[in-house]
Amino acid sequence: MRLVIVSNRLPITVKEAGGNLVYEDSIGGVATGIKSYLKNLDNRSFQGINEYIWVGWPGNEIPDFAKEKVKKELFSLYNSYPVFLEKQEIDKFYLGFSNKTIWPLFHGFKNLVDWQGEEYDKYIDVNKKFCNALLKILRKDDLIWVHDYHLLLLPKLLRSKLPDSQIGFFLHIPLPGFESLKQIPQYAISSLIDGILGANLIGFHTTEYKQNFLGAIRFFTNSDTSSGYVLSKNYPVKTQVYPMSIDFQNFNQEASSVKVQKVKNSLQKEYGHYRYILSMDRLDYTKGVIEKLKAYNLFLKNNPNYHKKVKLILILVPSRAEIDSYKKTREKIEVLTEIINQKYRKNNWEPITYKYRSLPFSSIVAHYLISDVALITPIKDGMNLIAKEFIASKVDKKGVVILSNKAGAAKELTKSLLVDPLNIGQIAESITTALNMTEAEQEYRLSLMQQYLMNNNITSWADTFITDLKLSGSLQQIFHTKHILLACLHFSYMLLSAFAPSEQTNFTRTHLQTNT
Repeated sequence: MRLVIVSNRLPITVKEAGGNLVYEDSIGGVATGIKSYLKNLDNRSFQGINEYIWVGWPGNEIPDFAKEKVKKELFSLYNSYPVFLEKQEIDKFYLGFSNKTIWPLFHGFKNLVDWQGEEYDKYIDVNKKFCNALLKILRKDDLIWVHDYHLLLLPKLLRSKLPDSQIGFFLHIPLPGFESLKQIPQYAISSLIDGILGANLIGFHTTEYKQNFLGAIRFFTNSDTSSGYVLSKNYPVKTQVYPMSIDFQNFNQEASSVKVQKVKNSLQKEYGHYRYILSMDRLDYTKGVIEKLKAYNLFLKNNPNYHKKVKLILILVPSRAEIDSYKKTREKIEVLTEIINQKYRKNNWEPITYKYRSLPFSSIVAHYLISDVALITPIKDGMNLIAKEFIASKVDKKGVVILSNKAGAAKELTKSLLVDPLNIGQIAESITTALNMTEAEQEYRLSLMQQYLMNNNITSWADTFITDLKLSGSLQQIFHTKHILLACLHFSYMLLSAFAPSEQTNFTRTHLQTNT
């Protein structure tokens, strides 16, 4: 049996460098986590799965003359099958509807939702393009696992072509209540919900997101969802909560590696010997970086004794830089960073070291190791795997996580210092609490969260979803068989109505009604 992973982005990004096409690992916790799971799958057999393929966009527009070569190399080297997008598709599907409409809508940023009908049309076209690409390679017994908000229509498109296929869908971002979804035309949101319902199994990070989805189904389709199942056409759809995790052992073991220790020593020389507060986020207005900086400014104002003793390492990973709201967010962050540095700078000490770049894996882990505090305060976040990575990397069990209560991870990492991401004063106070926390309490909190993450890692997350997907597929077959039997009974009743005595007809009618 083969597992088919489908996402907007492949785990490998194809870029042009010096006139050549090069292959680099795609950034992001979802790609990293699933890639780690698939790597572990190479060394074991689970639920009869003995191979996999990943279908998605390679991250950039690829010239026509290079497409065949890229397709062959991605397949042979990375078990990947590319869906090539042209510039107009990238602009209107990816940068447009996916990230200027769905992203802010689902995260609750109503003022940033930009509805453009032509971008929605292109979103439909690209979902169809993914469907057509999949139809070229899918086998009868494939397990299909579609990921995230770029491909909400794909499950239904696949179901219409392959009615007996086993399809799972996972939404990695938040989902608000149905009232918030009314901001875009009802025909569009109804189509998106109907598209997701093409899956046998739909997964969410938290119970809140699942309940919001069921509420939207009740509002937009009038379906009964009281059992947690939704009857879509002739098959039941199951909704369930699966909080995504990380490869705990990978981070924990890497933290002790010679390579990471060298990078750690280098970073300490670069930054100076201070107590470090780490802020590592992808550039995004949902991450609460501006509020975080305001809180850090308040902390410095209220705690002059920490001047020249503490440093905020602010790492911003480039993302969607072509979108205006992202450009403006970056500008605000950089202006505020400079204001704080100018205000508190003393001798050779700057309270903030700012980097706008992506980091290699060894450097990410090394940053986790040197940091006393992880300051993770998104305004809204589907999960947030950085918090889990930080915890897993702390082999000495020293460190404190300050975590937004609006992140999905807050439901699990309850020994973090949980804060309201919009409450500047509370975040500032939590920074003080974290820096003053005893090592004994740090070890107590981290030990409990590490144990949880060891037991609930990326492998258990994916294994559980896949197991439930296979069960849901089996339930679909049972459901389908029942409908065939009922159809046969109905046909028999029609024949008896025409030819049999009335007593026998009445008996058959009663029997049929009882069994339906």
